[in-house]
Amino acid sequence: MQTTPTRILMPALALFGLMAALGQTMGQETTLIPFDATWKYFQGTASPGATWNASGFIDSTWPSGPGALGVEVDRSYYPSPIQTTLNLTQPGASAQTMTYYFRTHFNFVPTTPGVQLNFTTAVDDGAVVYLNGTEIFRTGGTITGTPAYATAASDHEATVYDPTIIANSSALRRGDNVLAVEVHQASATSSDIVFALKLTSNPGTALAITSEPEDQMAVIGFSLTNSVDVSGSNPVYQWYKDSVAVSGQTNADYVIAAAVAGNAGNYRVIAANGVNSVTSRVARVTVVEDRFGPELISALVGEGDTNRVFLNFNESIVGNYIPNPALSANNTNNYQIRIVGTNTTVPVIRAQTAGRQVLLTVNTNWDKNKEYYLNICNIMDTKTNLIRCTTQGSIGFNVSSNIVPFETVWSWNSAFGDSITNTWMKTNYVEDTSWSQSVSPFFNTEGLVTNCFGVWPGDGGTEVTIGYPAYLFRLKFVVPTNLPSSGSLRFDRVIDDGAIFYLNGTEIFRYNMPSGIPMFETPPSSSVDATNCLTNAIFYANFPAGTNLLAVELHTPQGETKLDMMFGCQIDGAFIKGPVIPELSVQKMVTPSRVVVSWANKGFTLETSTNATLATSWSSVTVASNATAYTNTTFSADKQRYYRLRR
Repeated sequence: MQTTPTRILMPALALFGLMAALGQTMGQETTLIPFDATWKYFQGTASPGATWNASGFIDSTWPSGPGALGVEVDRSYYPSPIQTTLNLTQPGASAQTMTYYFRTHFNFVPTTPGVQLNFTTAVDDGAVVYLNGTEIFRTGGTITGTPAYATAASDHEATVYDPTIIANSSALRRGDNVLAVEVHQASATSSDIVFALKLTSNPGTALAITSEPEDQMAVIGFSLTNSVDVSGSNPVYQWYKDSVAVSGQTNADYVIAAAVAGNAGNYRVIAANGVNSVTSRVARVTVVEDRFGPELISALVGEGDTNRVFLNFNESIVGNYIPNPALSANNTNNYQIRIVGTNTTVPVIRAQTAGRQVLLTVNTNWDKNKEYYLNICNIMDTKTNLIRCTTQGSIGFNVSSNIVPFETVWSWNSAFGDSITNTWMKTNYVEDTSWSQSVSPFFNTEGLVTNCFGVWPGDGGTEVTIGYPAYLFRLKFVVPTNLPSSGSLRFDRVIDDGAIFYLNGTEIFRYNMPSGIPMFETPPSSSVDATNCLTNAIFYANFPAGTNLLAVELHTPQGETKLDMMFGCQIDGAFIKGPVIPELSVQKMVTPSRVVVSWANKGFTLETSTNATLATSWSSVTVASNATAYTNTTFSADKQRYYRLRR
């Protein structure tokens, strides 16, 4: 049907990102069924029979034609236009055809024990796909239950290609195979029917464990995650506890949302594909009661705050402890803030607690050119476990920096049609003479459009010719290398009507666009105006410093009486500025018995003590130069031991 597309069912990962990953781990791709392959097809007023999808079914009386097949008057489907025209209503019939049936053969010669089948389809409206008589997936509009000739699919436009990946299908045979597809209309008054399919295969590669699960200690009521890393194609996971398969634990990560005593045991995972299987080491999980004090997660000053800092903990904090007010999180005496490199302290004059957060107010304004440390003591969680009085955290400042202004020069293209390659968003793409360079925003409006950036026409930018289904934009920008290593990129933008954003060739988000691989004429999900300013923020643990490429494809609906478009984008960086003191991570290993202390950055001295409150008890730990880890194999002799980093 020709309406606004609904959300598309995608049984597998998005094809762009997945194929990039597969190129590193899979063998060479082989095309088994091209888009223009010849299909036998049946269009009638009833089903061709119960066994129509079986490999032995006789289809010699069915007509045949190359793909794509269908009825669609106003679109050409990239990369294969409709080459075989079907009938919406069959000669002599009083009603339109509800379901169309297709069959084709392909030859498969395996080169490895495992194989991945990659399907790319465009259907209007919904389809069920069979391999040698066995259903392997459904695509396009939703089809529920056992499909019959009169079964309707939900509305779905063939304006995007839907990827589906099947690994190691038991229905696949050596030699001749039959692929059968039934395409269902959304209603008996549908104005179109489209079917296009491409099938490729990749040989499987053997699995190997690259990172084993670790022995861990879980605290009752807290989450725990154990993981395995595996190289090779299409691994399927199953975790075992004490040699018994655990229901639902079939991912690379084993996740316990809230540990209980019964979670203690021996864990291992088996990963398998059609080539081989691998078994991990046995990881021992020990479960203990929560006798640990709260941990400080972060101490951040908001961008607009002048004398406040927000503390975030890993669990709820007791604000007012009536039996002993000195142990209350609202007691300002439990916090000490000092300026790094000096003996100057910053008095805390107020503390307010709400769940896992504490808001501290100090008696002077922050100087963001200085670095501050925070020491915490004598606060407790709801189980009355006290925080370690050695708890120290660096205070970070949320700061922002404009990286790309709203009005800047972009490369753009609109007159490419289906000839544009699918690498236009890549960093190594070379722009030809069809690309222009102009100042953003880009617009064509009926009347004035007002948003948070200004009024158009009138406030600059570039007025473009309206009427193209899609417009492409490319912009190289530089993130300064002297910014903090982690932070967020904030994209403030105006869009009329839908858009997909790519950073350095990888999609980062989309707005008002259906799922799937977009084509030149893929319409947006709905018609919207550029009167609202929109924001997306993406966090980076390792910030993409240096030269980056932002690529955006803007899509507009066709066939409307109101034709307009607008695109503009401003990029700001949001960072946390503060002392770069890495957090200590402490792991207790059972076999062999040891404690491993690790941290992220080099250049620090590790110190230890058995009495954290005694300043003279701290001593340096002997580790290699620029080390970031230390292993203690004699920890059992210590009732308790503390560690800290010093620079």
